[in-house]
Amino acid sequence: MVLALLTVPGALLSVENQKEAVAIKKLGPMVEQPWGTEIEVSVSGLVPGRPYRLMTADADGHRVAAGSIEVAERRPVRARLVSAQRRHVITSLLVESRPGEVIAVLAVPYHG
Repeated sequence: MVLALLTVPGALLSVENQKEAVAIKKLGPMVEQPWGTEIEVSVSGLVPGRPYRLMTADADGHRVAAGSIEVAERRPVRARLVSAQRRHVITSLLVESRPGEVIAVLAVPYHG
């Protein structure tokens, strides 16, 4: 398994998943809502027919579910994360292949 990490805010961390690295990219601002936060993202490298969980996390590592996706073709897809976590505490966006198995992380600037 190959791991690449850039420590710059907004940098991408990808974990190699079989033939292609899975990556997540934020497409716009994180939008504060009364119930939490919305974030539009692009996810690439997913294996067709498998479900993936999208998560947000804070600086302490607390994760909150933000949706799930399953692709029909191996190509980048756009998705909207919907998390109960408040925008000012979110420090990363995650993709899990199954509960607890993180395959991609995007660090986002801390707003706290």
